[in-house]
Amino acid sequence: MYKKYIVRLTNEERTICEATIKAEKGTSEKLRRATILLRQRYLISILVYNKEVRQG
Repeated sequence: MYKKYIVRLTNEERTICEATIKAEKGTSEKLRRATILLRQRYLISILVYNKEVRQG
């Protein structure tokens, strides 16, 4: 079963994840986790935008 969690990143945490991915430094596990965190944020933004457009 898939587990779903809502993750809220601060601007500083988001910057760290983006820098880690851009530099491609660190273990593959660290890069994968950073990518997942940023992707989650992106998907939530799309869902919120779509909801606002439908109501709007």
